[in-house]
Amino acid sequence: MRAILFYGKFIFKMNNEFFESLESALSDIERALDLSDTEEKFANVFVIGLPRSGTTVLTQALSIATNTSCTNNFVARFWYAPLVGASISVETIFKQLQHSVLRSDYGRTFSIEEPHEFSRFWQKVRADYEESESGSRSVVSRLISKLNNLTRIFTSPLVHKPLELILPLIPDIVDRMEKAIFVYIERNPR
Repeated sequence: MRAILFYGKFIFKMNNEFFESLESALSDIERALDLSDTEEKFANVFVIGLPRSGTTVLTQALSIATNTSCTNNFVARFWYAPLVGASISVETIFKQLQHSVLRSDYGRTFSIEEPHEFSRFWQKVRADYEESESGSRSVVSRLISKLNNLTRIFTSPLVHKPLELILPLIPDIVDRMEKAIFVYIERNPR
Protein backbone atom coordinates (compact mmCIF):
# COMPACT_ATOMS: atom_id res chain seq x y z
CA MET A 1 0.00 0.00 0.00
CA ARG A 2 2.80 2.43 0.84
CA ALA A 3 4.53 1.68 -2.45
CA ILE A 4 1.32 2.41 -4.35
CA LEU A 5 0.80 5.67 -2.49
CA PHE A 6 4.41 6.64 -3.12
CA TYR A 7 4.01 5.73 -6.76
CA GLY A 8 0.79 7.77 -6.95
CA LYS A 9 2.47 10.80 -5.37
CA PHE A 10 5.40 10.42 -7.75
CA ILE A 11 3.09 10.36 -10.78
CA PHE A 12 1.15 13.36 -9.42
CA LYS A 13 4.38 15.27 -8.85
CA MET A 14 5.68 14.30 -12.27
CA ASN A 15 2.42 15.39 -13.95
CA ASN A 16 2.48 18.74 -12.13
CA GLU A 17 6.10 19.33 -13.11
CA PHE A 18 5.37 18.26 -16.68
CA PHE A 19 2.41 20.62 -17.02
CA GLU A 20 4.30 23.48 -15.35
CA SER A 21 7.10 22.97 -17.89
CA LEU A 22 4.59 22.78 -20.71
CA GLU A 23 2.89 25.96 -19.49
CA SER A 24 6.21 27.77 -19.51
CA ALA A 25 7.03 26.48 -22.98
CA LEU A 26 3.63 27.46 -24.40
CA SER A 27 3.39 30.92 -22.82
CA ASP A 28 4.88 32.71 -25.85
CA ILE A 29 2.51 30.91 -28.23
CA GLU A 30 -0.45 31.72 -25.96
CA ARG A 31 0.51 35.41 -25.93
CA ALA A 32 0.78 35.41 -29.74
CA LEU A 33 -2.71 33.91 -30.06
CA ASP A 34 -4.18 36.34 -27.51
CA LEU A 35 -5.12 39.25 -29.74
CA SER A 36 -5.88 42.26 -27.57
CA ASP A 37 -9.05 44.27 -28.13
CA THR A 38 -10.72 41.38 -29.89
CA GLU A 39 -14.26 42.32 -30.74
CA GLU A 40 -17.13 40.25 -29.48
CA LYS A 41 -18.20 38.46 -32.68
CA PHE A 42 -19.93 35.51 -31.04
CA ALA A 43 -21.88 35.02 -27.83
CA ASN A 44 -20.45 33.42 -24.72
CA VAL A 45 -23.13 31.31 -23.04
CA PHE A 46 -22.66 30.67 -19.31
CA VAL A 47 -24.63 27.70 -17.94
CA ILE A 48 -24.83 28.07 -14.16
CA GLY A 49 -26.53 25.91 -11.57
CA LEU A 50 -26.03 23.76 -8.51
CA PRO A 51 -24.51 20.29 -8.84
CA ARG A 52 -26.97 17.67 -10.11
CA SER A 53 -29.24 20.34 -11.60
CA GLY A 54 -28.67 19.50 -15.27
CA THR A 55 -25.88 21.91 -16.23
CA THR A 56 -23.77 19.17 -17.83
CA VAL A 57 -26.59 17.69 -19.90
CA LEU A 58 -27.66 21.17 -21.05
CA THR A 59 -24.07 21.97 -22.07
CA GLN A 60 -23.89 18.66 -23.96
CA ALA A 61 -27.27 19.23 -25.64
CA LEU A 62 -26.32 22.75 -26.74
CA SER A 63 -23.03 21.47 -28.12
CA ILE A 64 -24.75 18.65 -30.03
CA ALA A 65 -27.87 20.41 -31.29
CA THR A 66 -26.65 23.94 -32.08
CA ASN A 67 -23.74 25.60 -33.80
CA THR A 68 -22.04 26.31 -30.47
CA SER A 69 -18.70 24.97 -29.29
CA CYS A 70 -17.45 24.28 -25.80
CA THR A 71 -14.22 23.78 -23.96
CA ASN A 72 -13.83 20.05 -24.34
CA ASN A 73 -11.88 17.43 -22.42
CA PHE A 74 -8.84 18.06 -24.63
CA VAL A 75 -8.83 21.85 -24.21
CA ALA A 76 -9.22 21.39 -20.45
CA ARG A 77 -5.68 19.97 -20.31
CA PHE A 78 -4.51 23.40 -21.47
CA TRP A 79 -6.26 25.46 -18.77
CA TYR A 80 -3.08 27.58 -18.45
CA ALA A 81 -2.93 28.12 -22.25
CA PRO A 82 -6.52 27.70 -23.46
CA LEU A 83 -5.94 29.41 -26.81
CA VAL A 84 -3.21 26.89 -27.63
CA GLY A 85 -5.46 24.01 -26.56
CA ALA A 86 -8.39 25.37 -28.58
CA SER A 87 -6.22 25.84 -31.67
CA ILE A 88 -4.93 22.27 -31.48
CA SER A 89 -8.44 20.96 -30.77
CA VAL A 90 -9.93 22.74 -33.80
CA GLU A 91 -7.22 21.34 -36.05
CA THR A 92 -7.24 17.77 -34.73
CA ILE A 93 -10.50 16.83 -33.02
CA PHE A 94 -13.66 16.73 -35.06
CA LYS A 95 -17.04 17.30 -33.45
CA GLN A 96 -18.59 13.84 -33.62
CA LEU A 97 -22.24 14.70 -33.17
CA GLN A 98 -23.54 11.27 -34.10
CA HIS A 99 -21.34 9.58 -31.47
CA SER A 100 -21.99 11.94 -28.58
CA VAL A 101 -24.12 10.70 -25.74
CA LEU A 102 -25.88 12.71 -23.09
CA ARG A 103 -24.10 10.96 -20.27
CA SER A 104 -21.75 12.01 -17.50
CA ASP A 105 -20.57 10.90 -14.10
CA TYR A 106 -21.12 13.78 -11.66
CA GLY A 107 -20.40 16.32 -14.36
CA ARG A 108 -17.46 14.48 -15.94
CA THR A 109 -17.90 13.53 -19.56
CA PHE A 110 -16.05 10.71 -21.25
CA SER A 111 -14.97 11.45 -24.83
CA ILE A 112 -12.17 13.84 -25.67
CA GLU A 113 -14.48 16.12 -27.70
CA GLU A 114 -17.25 16.31 -25.09
CA PRO A 115 -17.81 19.35 -22.84
CA HIS A 116 -15.59 19.94 -19.83
CA GLU A 117 -16.41 22.44 -17.10
CA PHE A 118 -12.85 23.85 -17.38
CA SER A 119 -12.72 24.26 -13.61
CA ARG A 120 -8.98 24.88 -13.31
CA PHE A 121 -9.24 27.79 -15.72
CA TRP A 122 -12.19 29.29 -13.82
CA GLN A 123 -10.47 28.67 -10.46
CA LYS A 124 -7.44 30.61 -11.70
CA VAL A 125 -9.65 33.47 -12.92
CA ARG A 126 -11.46 33.55 -9.57
CA ALA A 127 -8.18 33.46 -7.59
CA ASP A 128 -6.73 36.30 -9.70
CA TYR A 129 -9.94 38.28 -9.17
CA GLU A 130 -9.90 37.78 -5.40
CA GLU A 131 -6.17 38.56 -5.11
CA SER A 132 -6.39 41.79 -7.06
CA GLU A 133 -7.04 44.77 -4.84
CA SER A 134 -7.82 47.40 -7.44
CA GLY A 135 -7.00 45.34 -10.51
CA SER A 136 -10.24 43.41 -10.71
CA ARG A 137 -11.12 45.36 -13.87
CA SER A 138 -7.89 44.20 -15.47
CA VAL A 139 -8.66 40.59 -14.49
CA VAL A 140 -12.09 40.90 -16.11
CA SER A 141 -10.53 42.57 -19.17
CA ARG A 142 -8.09 39.66 -19.56
CA LEU A 143 -10.93 37.18 -19.12
CA ILE A 144 -13.10 38.89 -21.73
CA SER A 145 -10.17 39.02 -24.15
CA LYS A 146 -9.50 35.31 -23.56
CA LEU A 147 -13.18 34.39 -24.07
CA ASN A 148 -13.47 36.48 -27.24
CA ASN A 149 -10.29 34.91 -28.57
CA LEU A 150 -11.65 31.43 -27.82
CA THR A 151 -14.81 32.17 -29.82
CA ARG A 152 -12.60 33.52 -32.62
CA ILE A 153 -10.62 30.27 -32.69
CA PHE A 154 -13.73 28.05 -32.53
CA THR A 155 -15.52 30.43 -34.99
CA SER A 156 -18.76 29.97 -33.07
CA PRO A 157 -20.51 30.90 -29.85
CA LEU A 158 -18.92 29.17 -26.86
CA VAL A 159 -20.80 27.44 -24.04
CA HIS A 160 -19.18 27.58 -20.59
CA LYS A 161 -20.04 25.74 -17.40
CA PRO A 162 -18.11 27.75 -14.79
CA LEU A 163 -19.97 26.48 -11.71
CA GLU A 164 -20.19 29.04 -8.93
CA LEU A 165 -16.67 30.32 -9.67
CA ILE A 166 -17.89 33.10 -11.93
CA LEU A 167 -20.56 34.59 -9.65
CA PRO A 168 -18.56 37.63 -8.43
CA LEU A 169 -17.60 38.49 -12.01
CA ILE A 170 -21.11 38.39 -13.51
CA PRO A 171 -21.89 42.13 -13.04
CA ASP A 172 -18.64 43.12 -14.79
CA ILE A 173 -19.22 40.60 -17.60
CA VAL A 174 -22.80 41.83 -18.11
CA ASP A 175 -21.57 45.44 -18.25
CA ARG A 176 -18.80 44.70 -20.75
CA MET A 177 -20.06 41.86 -22.97
CA GLU A 178 -23.12 42.74 -25.04
CA LYS A 179 -23.62 39.20 -26.36
CA ALA A 180 -23.13 37.27 -23.11
CA ILE A 181 -25.98 34.91 -22.25
CA PHE A 182 -26.49 33.52 -18.75
CA VAL A 183 -28.59 30.41 -18.23
CA TYR A 184 -29.36 29.58 -14.63
CA ILE A 185 -30.76 26.15 -13.88
CA GLU A 186 -32.71 25.90 -10.67
CA ARG A 187 -32.64 22.52 -8.97
CA ASN A 188 -35.82 21.12 -7.52
CA PRO A 189 -35.11 20.72 -3.77
CA ARG A 190 -37.05 17.44 -3.73
